[in-house]
Amino acid sequence: MWSRRAVLLAARPIIGVLAVSLTLGAAAPAAAPTGDPRPSINPARPFDHATPPASAQSSTNDLFSQGAAAMVPIARPRPYTKPDAGCIRPSPGGGCITPRTEWMLGELGRAFGGLPGPIVTSLGCWDLHLWNPTSDHPLGKACDLYVGPAGQFASAQEQELGWLIAWWLRINAKALGVKYVIWQGRIWSLQRDAEGWRAYDGGGIYDVEEAVGGHFDHIHVSMLA
Repeated sequence: MWSRRAVLLAARPIIGVLAVSLTLGAAAPAAAPTGDPRPSINPARPFDHATPPASAQSSTNDLFSQGAAAMVPIARPRPYTKPDAGCIRPSPGGGCITPRTEWMLGELGRAFGGLPGPIVTSLGCWDLHLWNPTSDHPLGKACDLYVGPAGQFASAQEQELGWLIAWWLRINAKALGVKYVIWQGRIWSLQRDAEGWRAYDGGGIYDVEEAVGGHFDHIHVSMLA
């Protein structure tokens, strides 16, 4: 079982040093320029990281924690092989989730010390989400994973832990059936994998300058089924 301290101590020698080839078929990202920012923790400027530095490579380079990909083999998930079905399994906190979503949560918990646990301290999946008719939450195909308090901008340590989880979901997307991941004002999707972590615009529904709307307090993961 991984504690927060164990994950961070193991990751620090790797982060920023290694560029790992993703198992989704994409080539290893180029080494990040020295000026590429890590997510800002300056409370006066909490959104510095929302705008990538001007670079001809910014559309293909992953700007955050490139080396953290090397930490992702904390535990490779077992692929989901059962038939897909609807929202028929019990969801954490009430409601329902799909069997594929349930499997993803089980594998995520196995990799990061349990759900909830020392890394993912709380989570929520099913929700009506009446304000967003395209949400995967009421279909049982999405979950929000918290590494810190809900509604607050993540601390530096929480950001680092969150990126490890986000990378784990991205790299293992095909095995699990992950459709997209949002964290710290960035979105990655299986359909646009080659573009890496793109700026998240809120889809015209969410205020991306807020902790919740910009997904600065939680990692969102949506599943294919």
